[in-house]
Amino acid sequence: MTPEQEAAIAAQDASTRRYERTAKAHDESGAQSRSDALASLRLGVPPTVAARHSPFTAAYLRRIAREAGIEGDPRYVRS
Repeated sequence: MTPEQEAAIAAQDASTRRYERTAKAHDESGAQSRSDALASLRLGVPPTVAARHSPFTAAYLRRIAREAGIEGDPRYVRS
């Protein structure tokens, strides 16, 4: 390999190591954000408000709330 190719591979190796280290932290912070959002929803915070204070959309928060057994607002229950 040429010196330029070796330098490019070394840079790629370094960025891959950084990515792998931060991926774990990203997953952990995402889990904590979901947990905190569910706690807010359990206390009656509307999904649109919770979404403004989280990295998630209101639709996603409603979905994970349903999966966690949190009942939606009865005014919007589809029959």
